[in-house]
Amino acid sequence: MNLVRILEIRSFANQIFGDEEKAEAWLQRPNGSLSGQKPGDLLKDDLGTVVVRELLEQIDHGIFA
Repeated sequence: MNLVRILEIRSFANQIFGDEEKAEAWLQRPNGSLSGQKPGDLLKDDLGTVVVRELLEQIDHGIFA
């Protein structure tokens, strides 16, 4: 895992949720938009990180899929 990539996503999630605990809970909870996968589990590679970042951007813009 790339630590920088993980820290960037965690920081972005903290910014969006406004709370570190809420962000961490979101990262560790199975997500229907990700076919039941946990967002945190997708941070193992670049593609998964892009998918999680796009989902966070949708949340930031008020788009809940």
